[in-house]
Amino acid sequence: MRPLSPLLLAVAPALVSVAAAQASGQTSGQTSGQTSGQTLGQPSALKAWKPLGGAVHTGETMNPSLAEGERGLLLCAYQDLELSGRGSTAVFNVMTGDWQPVGTPGGASSGRDWWPKIAFGPNSEVYRINYDYGLGARLGFRRLEVDPQLGPIWTLPLGSELSTGEAHTPDIELGAGNRPIVSFQDGPGGNTLSQSQGGITVLRIDMATGQSTALGGAGFSDAFVPAGQRSSVWHTQVELAPDGEIFAAWDERWDGHINHQLHVARYSEASDEWTLLGAPGLGQGAGGVHLNLQLLPSGIPVVAYRGQSPRALRVQRWVPETTEWVQIGGDVAVDEFAAQTGDVGFSSDAGYRESVPFVIDDEGRMFIACRAHDASGHLRLKTWEFKNGEWQPMGALGGFLPGSGEEDYAHLIAVGGRLPVISCRRSPNEPGEEIVVHGFF
Repeated sequence: MRPLSPLLLAVAPALVSVAAAQASGQTSGQTSGQTSGQTLGQPSALKAWKPLGGAVHTGETMNPSLAEGERGLLLCAYQDLELSGRGSTAVFNVMTGDWQPVGTPGGASSGRDWWPKIAFGPNSEVYRINYDYGLGARLGFRRLEVDPQLGPIWTLPLGSELSTGEAHTPDIELGAGNRPIVSFQDGPGGNTLSQSQGGITVLRIDMATGQSTALGGAGFSDAFVPAGQRSSVWHTQVELAPDGEIFAAWDERWDGHINHQLHVARYSEASDEWTLLGAPGLGQGAGGVHLNLQLLPSGIPVVAYRGQSPRALRVQRWVPETTEWVQIGGDVAVDEFAAQTGDVGFSSDAGYRESVPFVIDDEGRMFIACRAHDASGHLRLKTWEFKNGEWQPMGALGGFLPGSGEEDYAHLIAVGGRLPVISCRRSPNEPGEEIVVHGFF
């Protein structure tokens, strides 16, 4: 077998990407409904959320996530509950409006597939990570390869024990020299320093040698926990700045503390140590949950999270070379959250697993989303863009996506560095459950 290169040829002939259509001015296929006749590369004067093709998947599913790959190909990874919760991946053909399987459906995991993420190497490599029940809840690290008889398949190039214990909430970036950088909560059975669910570990993987290195040591966040305290880490994130600097983020709850505290740290290659960059949210007297770390084009960290007092989405930016963080705009979704109960803004179906849907494009524009009641009283996704110093709902539907049915498990990316694209689960736990994807153009 060989690494999949190019993905374009291995998945389907004449497959055209969203980004390629943007560049050439081609239009989407007839099956894509409202996108038919619209040029993705030339946004209309009145931008709106428009569906990108039909459903990615129809049937019971969980936690879809998007990624942009070679030549701008748009991929969606998800858990297929109709295949015992195993992992599947699909790619979008913008000319036909179809989402087509990448590899065998259910073949992207050994067991139930949680927190799938995809990243792309410099030579057409495609990597997919997850928390894999079939690997004893360890880190699943897979590469898409081409088998002469079977075609595209997902393999475990480094075996099944990349993490020594459970690996919750993983994230992935691609470092220099085609070296994946993976963060995860190093859980039970993992590093011996952790007293509870485990600290955050960030691995750098050398694909040439198959060796992995825990940057700053396994469970490095344990070093920041006060003596005598036990902690629970969640929502690990890793980001790579344009200059190669590595940032990690996580939220953490210590014994006896109600609120989770948010942490962002920067890695030093010289000392093999992590340095905390303050604690976003603490200046408001409350921590937060559902953390999402992104970087401005300049490489400055920005975090989005759901805060308390009042409950709202908040976005904060680090002030370079200090431990200070400043809020970007006002609180988002205060009224929307006041009308909800439970894990407000997120799924009632284990929504604690979700991060805030949030992305920064190549021009520094910021987009955010959460669940809110629409005019019919249904909890659906509402989106905002930071514009003219405030958070403004996107599109003519008050920030909502077209269509109907409750929505959850959203993921936001910027395709081509500038086109907001969002995936979500629609009509969860109902006969018409499906994954849908929309672009804002």
